[in-house]
Amino acid sequence: AGTITATATITVQNTLSVGQINVRYPKLTILTNQSFYNYVTISPRSASLAPVVWSSSNSSVVSVDNKGLISSKSLGQAIITVQVVNSTLKATIVITVVASRR
Repeated sequence: AGTITATATITVQNTLSVGQINVRYPKLTILTNQSFYNYVTISPRSASLAPVVWSSSNSSVVSVDNKGLISSKSLGQAIITVQVVNSTLKATIVITVVASRR
């Protein structure tokens, strides 16, 4: 009897269906050297664990880390974007950084 060999390719796809992404505060004015999280909600609830990517339009004014910690650096304005991975769904936060009042 002979030897038979077979190979198979299996592709696993993410089946999370995200319908909407929202941020709690879409527009903020903050002071320099402040840090905070702006809560994100993803719906439906079954998709709430969908991975997201954060970015800043001007990281010299406002930076954001991969967990959504937003930190003001200098005076000015920046737009923070949070986008669902492998999706066109995104939400933005317009942040204006002002000098502290003394």
